[in-house]
Amino acid sequence: TTLQNLLPISARLAAATGDTPQLRLRATRARHRVGVIQQQLGQFEDAIAALRQAVTMYEQLDGLDAGGLDTEAVSKEAVVLELARLHNSIGSTRRMLNEDESARESHQTALQLLGHPQSPEPRFELARTHYLLARRQRPGESPGDSQLHIPKRGRMDRQVVHDQTQHVVSAIAELDSLIMELPDEPRYR
Repeated sequence: TTLQNLLPISARLAAATGDTPQLRLRATRARHRVGVIQQQLGQFEDAIAALRQAVTMYEQLDGLDAGGLDTEAVSKEAVVLELARLHNSIGSTRRMLNEDESARESHQTALQLLGHPQSPEPRFELARTHYLLARRQRPGESPGDSQLHIPKRGRMDRQVVHDQTQHVVSAIAELDSLIMELPDEPRYR
């Protein structure tokens, strides 16, 4: 498939090293793409490994002094946003492996990284993170298929239901705010 053909190309880009921060940034983005492709191909353990490598690489970029990166190419906010996206990808992959607690921890890390963003893209990722924390995936279901649901059998812990409800409310509030501010942006609808 096309994804299988892209994987070796992205892997070669991710393995590229260089002395300049811009080259390291490209390699970091490529490693992130490798993880996403592996996830989509069902190679979940490999995806998690690649995504974790990308986290480490982004953290190293974030540690560069102010003169190290071209601020037009990447800002501290952009690095934090990519780290949050990576943690959400790791969480979604963990959820596919039925590792719900590890998935929740990854999404919580993304939530902590994002804090209270002001820019639209991080706010959208914040809404997405709240959504990911609110949903429960059924066994054998891909992340795109899962929905918010309460099991028909058994009882859910009241705190779990409360937390899920709070995350849904937060996600909707953030999206509503984005729609009000940017009504022509189709991704926020």
